Amino acid sequence: MLASDLHRINTLPLSTPANSKEISSSVSALLLRVHSDGNFSLVDERIDSHALTRRFRAYLDLDPGQAVIVQPDGDVTLQSLVDILDHLSALGATRLILAQR
Repeated sequence: MLASDLHRINTLPLSTPANSKEISSSVSALLLRVHSDGNFSLVDERIDSHALTRRFRAYLDLDPGQAVIVQPDGDVTLQSLVDILDHLSALGATRLILAQR
């Protein structure tokens, strides 16, 4: 027998900019690039997942409402992207913006 809970849906608040002008007008936004090798670039510094958590918390301590623009490489899997969005949300990010490169 197979059972499932169809009433509980976990969601992430996520914005998608209409164009690149909308991204550049975000004055207080962190840019996080997600690379297909499992590493990241946060504010143009290449880091691994352990450094990401530490550095991201430091940025959010300075500005808890800061927007985060997440830009995945073309080869990043959907599951990897969802995992990082979940992680950022768990760290306290409340304004996530998904942008293409």
